[in-house]
Amino acid sequence: MKIICIAFFFLFVSISDAQVKSIELPEGEQEVKITRVTPVLSFYIDKLENIYLEKEPINLNDIGLKLDQAIKTIPEQNRLRTVIFLYIDKQTPYSTVDKLKTEIASLNIRKIVYKTGSIEDKDFFKGVYRKNYPQYNAMTMSEEPTVEIPTFVPISKSGSTKNIPPPPLPPLHWTYLLEKEIYSNQKQIIEKTLSDREISCITATNKGIIYNSELIQSQDNEALLELFKSLNVLFLDFDKDLSYNSYIETLKSFKGIYKLLERSKKKAFLVELSSQIKAIHNGSEIDFCKNLD
Repeated sequence: MKIICIAFFFLFVSISDAQVKSIELPEGEQEVKITRVTPVLSFYIDKLENIYLEKEPINLNDIGLKLDQAIKTIPEQNRLRTVIFLYIDKQTPYSTVDKLKTEIASLNIRKIVYKTGSIEDKDFFKGVYRKNYPQYNAMTMSEEPTVEIPTFVPISKSGSTKNIPPPPLPPLHWTYLLEKEIYSNQKQIIEKTLSDREISCITATNKGIIYNSELIQSQDNEALLELFKSLNVLFLDFDKDLSYNSYIETLKSFKGIYKLLERSKKKAFLVELSSQIKAIHNGSEIDFCKNLD
């Protein structure tokens, strides 16, 4: 019996390894810049939509726990630098990727690299960097989101040197606060946040971007430039049939637009809407994407 169990274990490991190696990543030549001390943890999704953490099979419901355990093995001073590499088969439904990203976001991890090229080590530095979804911010009613700012505590020094407090921290960028507020269930706060912004919503599909019921091809730089220059915020929704490959193509086209708008004073800030936050907004009667109706 013991021999049979060991044989079964090695067969299972062999099958899992073969499934991981069969993953076909999207195309892409962008270089990911990380240092030798950057902690990297890797998730994989194979052709059958099986999920692996560091090539070990994992259930979707266990991702938060297992990822937290993996992060705790990293020296504490380096944990905030952790980057998640996603090796995902290009034909995977984006809805599956969305669930994985939401679980990762539950630990407030936002540094994600979508791996491109081949799954071999020679392409280790190839990928598309994009911030993950924000962590869901479950605020109580009428509560304003806050960020803790360290309090200066004077330290006595000998001699005539006076205790001079450090200069105040610079104000947080409005995009940081906007994401934090959007990923909440507070209708009044969200409406107040968006009241003085020019916003709109778009949907990523396998054929391109849907904006105001019209299709914009991902290669149509002229139309995309006009769209990004005319708004402060663009909310990105995802078609139910969207493939992971099409999602990556959408990201690459947007990165090209941002590069063209590098010196522009006005360009839309892009916020992805996870299926989780859309469900939460629906439950709280929050609807700022009326042009998607």
